[in-house]
Parts: sequence; structure tokens; C-alpha cells
Amino acid sequence: MQHHALFRQGARLVVEVDITSPSISKLPMFAEFGVPEVWRFDSERLSMLRLKGDRYQEVGTSGVFPGVSAEAVSQLLAQGKSLGGTSWFRLARAWAHER
Repeated sequence: MQHHALFRQGARLVVEVDITSPSISKLPMFAEFGVPEVWRFDSERLSMLRLKGDRYQEVGTSGVFPGVSAEAVSQLLAQGKSLGGTSWFRLARAWAHER
């Protein structure tokens, strides 16, 4: 699998977009490779999961991006549904620069 090379290099964050199939079954693989944080988006809500031992636990804020909360990212992503692509990208860029 091509993803293994990425994990060997020390991926600090995996982002899963779970629209058609959940990534829950992939979590043990991410843990095995020592990925410290996984963000999962299910088209409604973003969950941030942090590796504790050999399992992931849901957390409210990112350890990779301090000060960034799951709630704030969820709200930003929800705004993307009502804005056009270019407007949302501008908003997302401004949001990221504020952090």
C-alpha cells in the first residue's frame, strides 16, 4: 500500500472524510504507525481523535494545531455549504491566518 511510506516518514495528522464509508476500521492501522492525531469529517461534524496508548480518544482541540477546536473547524466547514467555492476559500484562508 502506498500510504505506508507516508506513515514511515512520521505523519502527524490524518484527515478522513467519511461520506460513503467510515474510517473507524482504519484507526488501528493509524495507531500502529503512531499517527498522533486523526480528524474525521462525516459531512456534518468534525471529530478530533488523539492517540492515547494504542487507541484513539475524542478530544475537543488539536494537539497538532494548538488552539484549533473541532467545533470551530466544523463551523467553518458548515459555512462551505452555503458559500460559493471562491468565497469559502477566502474565508478559510482568513480563518487560518488568524490562528
